[in-house]
Amino acid sequence: MSANDQQQVQDFLQTGAAFSGQSADGQEVRRIDTHCASIFLSGDRAWKIKRAVRFPYLDFSTPDLRHEALAKELELNRRTAPDLYLGLHVITLEPSGELALDGGGSPVDWVLEMRRFPDGALLSQLADRHALSLDLLQGLTDEIAAFHACAEVVSQPDGFERLAAVIEMNIASLEAYPICWVRRTWAWYRRLCGPLLSLISNWYAIGLPQAGCATFMAIFIWRISR
Repeated sequence: MSANDQQQVQDFLQTGAAFSGQSADGQEVRRIDTHCASIFLSGDRAWKIKRAVRFPYLDFSTPDLRHEALAKELELNRRTAPDLYLGLHVITLEPSGELALDGGGSPVDWVLEMRRFPDGALLSQLADRHALSLDLLQGLTDEIAAFHACAEVVSQPDGFERLAAVIEMNIASLEAYPICWVRRTWAWYRRLCGPLLSLISNWYAIGLPQAGCATFMAIFIWRISR
């Protein structure tokens, strides 16, 4: 198979052959696709691969880039959900021509193993059912505040420029859609950037990236919602 051809990898995961002995319980594998990932639900596990795609804001077009992205996702998300993010596995092409999970052949892709949470447990799904309690929201807020309070502080003088570059990439992706509120919002954003440039850059320079990002995005979201 070609290093950039994921069809064989997707078929391998879809059939459940990869999960022999990995709590598949003989259940049918359920697949969920997003714009940049595919998730395979099997038993009490969720197996995630990055799709071989390239957009202005991300590049998963090669196995090495997908490996790097999944490794970083595992590292970052284990900080807040260590019980969900279990490990990273290599998918190999064996001399027989078949694929294997953690085999001895040549690496062709990587898959992230996660513990599966119950269907319907997403906050968006709870909101749809009017099941978001004040206790749940308060607990979530406290967890986020505690996480930010303990987060590593990184002083980088070009913080605003990097933040602006991400937003500009989003603008480039959305400009193809003639939606009036999108164009008005981006026009407002560009007018805002100038006055806030020195302020937010100073926040980054003195080691307050969390405050800079959070404040800017709060203003941005407030403006979009009006």
